[in-house]
Amino acid sequence: SCYANVVLQCLTFTRPLTAYLLEGLHSRILLLGPKKEWCFTCEFESLVMLAKKGKSPLSPIGILSHLHNIGSNFGHGQEEDAHEFLRYAIDCMQSACLKEARKKPDGLLADETTLIQQIFGGYLRSKIRCSRCKGKSERCERMMDVTVEIDGNISTLDEALLRFTSTEILDGENKYECDRCKSYERAKKKLTILEAPNVLTIVLKRFQSGKFGKLNKDVRFPEYLNLAPYMSGDDKSPVYRLYAVIVHIDVMNASFSGHYVCYVKDTQSKWYKINDSEVFYLLNSCPN
Repeated sequence: SCYANVVLQCLTFTRPLTAYLLEGLHSRILLLGPKKEWCFTCEFESLVMLAKKGKSPLSPIGILSHLHNIGSNFGHGQEEDAHEFLRYAIDCMQSACLKEARKKPDGLLADETTLIQQIFGGYLRSKIRCSRCKGKSERCERMMDVTVEIDGNISTLDEALLRFTSTEILDGENKYECDRCKSYERAKKKLTILEAPNVLTIVLKRFQSGKFGKLNKDVRFPEYLNLAPYMSGDDKSPVYRLYAVIVHIDVMNASFSGHYVCYVKDTQSKWYKINDSEVFYLLNSCPN
């Protein structure tokens, strides 16, 4: 269950989220309705409140015993992916927010208005230009995190983000279906971040598609990250400060086994390493 433990620890140190949960608004709203089914947000809210009261150590058994409610492929005691669990956990909280909105007479049902979207959500812009007719198409889509490739000579997060936003040639089996040409044509595609999220989650793609091996290499990342060079929107201050890191420690360089630990920063800017039931204070200011 280490994959779930590290995600829950990092979410607990996500200040906008815990500030909301400590108000107890979610559970109070649900009490007004009929008997409720199991709810991830309720369980997590309870954990955060116990932590605030200084109850220690805490067990997330209320969540771990209902992993199948979060994602059908999750099972207690199995090796799973922390990023996948994070995505499912955020989806659960997003669904809970939408249910809350429906209970209010003037509630807005749009996904974009929820607390979870306001904390973790941003927007990507995709631009494609057909090489034959020179026609352009543009599409915007919501994002909850950014997954970057680190293969090849990538050694820093900035290099990975530069590749993520660099122009891609669509050719061969990956040609672009052009509406104007009515055929598959060679094209250029460019991704940029249109709207930066308030809390940015970046995933380094260490697990190779179709392979069990892991890209076990050092990738350096700064404590402060300016997202402006990778944006196409009007956000003038997309600067972030690191507060949580999840690390997968592999066995025999394999992606399907190993152990997860995390590093988190408290409100006094002190860093800690958390390994399931053990917590270690770090003398260095940043885990990188």
